[in-house]
Amino acid sequence: MNTANDPLYTAPPATRESWVRLIVTLCAITLAVATAGYIRARQDAKAPDQLTNVQQLFQLKTFASSSHDLVLVGDSRVYRGVSPDAMRDVLPELRILNMGFSSGGMSDPLLAAAQAKLDRASSQQTIVLGVTPFSLTPEAVANEHWHSCNRRGPGSAVQHAGLRSALKAFRPVVEPPIPGVPSPNSAQYLQKYYADGWVASKMVPPQPQSALRQYQDNFSRSQVDPAVLAALCQKVTTWREAGIRVFAFRPPTTDEMVELEDELSGYVEEDVRQALEAAGADWLDFSGEFYLSYDGSHLSSDDAIRFSQDLAKRISSRYPR
Repeated sequence: MNTANDPLYTAPPATRESWVRLIVTLCAITLAVATAGYIRARQDAKAPDQLTNVQQLFQLKTFASSSHDLVLVGDSRVYRGVSPDAMRDVLPELRILNMGFSSGGMSDPLLAAAQAKLDRASSQQTIVLGVTPFSLTPEAVANEHWHSCNRRGPGSAVQHAGLRSALKAFRPVVEPPIPGVPSPNSAQYLQKYYADGWVASKMVPPQPQSALRQYQDNFSRSQVDPAVLAALCQKVTTWREAGIRVFAFRPPTTDEMVELEDELSGYVEEDVRQALEAAGADWLDFSGEFYLSYDGSHLSSDDAIRFSQDLAKRISSRYPR
């Protein structure tokens, strides 16, 4: 008798148990996938636009629209150290863009480009300057990184802007470090790119002295030029006359880096502060001891978020309401 074809045949208990285990396993997998999808959707709903590579980041900021209330300007300590999204936790009513570029100098065309991103109809037009010693050197004010992005044209930036909502479906990727930033072979360099101009960065494990040699080399080639500071102050005066609020600060970094810069760069912070305040800027003081730098120059992503909120609080306390 073929028991398998017998309509009254009942499978042995072991076979029934196998089917039960299979069904339970499939249900568990389905539940896990659904839960992960829900969590992912909640994370994406809360996160700012995340991009898939560094070129998208800089093309978007280079050709961003004139629709912002507050624009941050500076070099890599600004674009790695200040998150507009974190600032909006404190200043939710403001549209904020990070216009930092690698080796960004405090001069035109970068300053003019930053001003062009402001919404002329806004009553809260604000420019925030992250003034590092290197940003006042002749080498930095060449603004080679901004020029290279500008030469590529707006085509890719327009395309990326149209894809912003779709880009939220992608996870951030790990990219090689941006040229000019040291990445020791023994450390993993992690970066996430955001459409508001921020690069969330960290090095695992941190190597808080790794950037010092690079800056020694930088200042052996190029030091702070008083003419650059004078031109920056004139620009600040022009902005103030146009009704644009201006804030300035020295981006926080390690004590070792501050000592190196003060010794080798020709930067005297008190002179810079007084000159910018005389031109109409509000100077904001921050200490690097409260924030972790992963390489001796740039803030790690978690500390960049904390600093961004602290920066926004300081700005908010002086903002006209």
